[in-house]
Amino acid sequence: MQKEGEIIANILLFMQRIRYNFVIITPGRCGSEHLSETLNYFGDITMDGEIFNRNNYSSDSFNHHLRKDTIRSLIGFFFNREKLSRYWMNIPLHFAIQRFLSNDSFSKSSIVGFKLSLDQLHAYPYILYILSKKKCRIIYLYREDKLSQVLSLIKARNTGEYHYREERNARKTYNFNVKQVGKQYQQLIQWESSLMHQLANEDSYTLSYESLFSAYPTHINAIRSFLNLSESESFQYSSLIKGNSARLEEWVSNIEEIKKELASTYGIQN
Repeated sequence: MQKEGEIIANILLFMQRIRYNFVIITPGRCGSEHLSETLNYFGDITMDGEIFNRNNYSSDSFNHHLRKDTIRSLIGFFFNREKLSRYWMNIPLHFAIQRFLSNDSFSKSSIVGFKLSLDQLHAYPYILYILSKKKCRIIYLYREDKLSQVLSLIKARNTGEYHYREERNARKTYNFNVKQVGKQYQQLIQWESSLMHQLANEDSYTLSYESLFSAYPTHINAIRSFLNLSESESFQYSSLIKGNSARLEEWVSNIEEIKKELASTYGIQN
């Protein structure tokens, strides 16, 4: 079934071009917003956000695209559903994604990128197929400390607090559902492993959160070089600050219980 879907996908892509030059793929809570803001300050780079986020209805989002006329609204209503969006034979949705990414109303004075989370990529696997076929450059920003990444993501989703620009005086502690953490951890490993396999022969740049923030200027210029842009001696940093800069033991009240569960159930040592 996937081969037939790829044949049709190739027909849809024929003689089309996409408006994006690169994408930042990330599991979330890996510094991608900080990186995006910093890149966006350069005059030769324009960064869009998470345009495939199902909760994003801004003017540059896929959701907004699906509401522009009756045909696209019907496609969105019938085919843009969580259980259907992953199917390779979902041709109406693939056509809508292709049309959305092929919109040529963009600035020719800069290169353009957007953000894509692993859960969005899981919901819309056809996106990576388009990006690969159209030679869109891929930056994968991950986190070496998987447990910190998973706990930070769960906390952000539960509290709705994703980004900070000011230090908070009071440090709160949080108690996590141990089973939820284990399932989220396993899902991250599976999705990341699948992506690494797909990126094996792609023009990609892989960078960890830890490496990025240990040598920020070096990696910013390395990314610029990867995008075929000249290096910059000075640039403006994003004003975002780390949301969880303390050790896990300082803000996760049941951290030992979580580590024990990961070790006993999944064989994961932290």
